[in-house]
Amino acid sequence: RKINTNKVQKQEASLEITEKFNYGGYDSHVDECIAVLKRYNLPFDDEILQAIIFHHGKWSKYKPFEPTKLSELIHVADMIASHVYEI
Repeated sequence: RKINTNKVQKQEASLEITEKFNYGGYDSHVDECIAVLKRYNLPFDDEILQAIIFHHGKWSKYKPFEPTKLSELIHVADMIASHVYEI
């Protein structure tokens, strides 16, 4: 199944991130993920939102970099999966 988001939905997600947490930056990958959660009315809280924002570790495009335990866990899992599957 293909999931589509539009530019406005991604911009709204980015605006929410910058206003709610006072972060600067822009990451369309992160914004699109949040737009999908909202579009399909999937529940998430601030902890999950910050985990998504910082799941790239130090490569995160939103600043200041404020990782959470959950974002670190997702980042490590992503790095392991990338290594194992040679993505």
